[in-house]
Amino acid sequence: MFHRILATTDGSALGNLALPFAADLARRYGATLTLLSVVPPYTLPPETYLEGESFGLGPKHDYGEARERLLEDGLGLLDRARREIASPEARVMCLETEGRPVAQVIADEVERGGARTWW
Repeated sequence: MFHRILATTDGSALGNLALPFAADLARRYGATLTLLSVVPPYTLPPETYLEGESFGLGPKHDYGEARERLLEDGLGLLDRARREIASPEARVMCLETEGRPVAQVIADEVERGGARTWW
């Protein structure tokens, strides 16, 4: 009946409520379980727009490093979720919104994976 199950979470207690049920369905039907977290784009702190020696605000902000930390944090919360539901075989995926609404990122991933949805 189920071949692929996509479960999304933001790492919050409420966001993780459905994960045990998704893991149980995956086990029962031999389906592939993917845990997905969508992170917003990294935005620069306001002080970085004023950087320069005349402002005395210190070194330039490293956008790439901050973005990588944001994605690493997303993968970390997914790894914790995978351990909590005792589903080591579950795939984890952390995607950026890249200017799209979170719901659109999720819908695009469902479509990319060839999943069927029922609303």
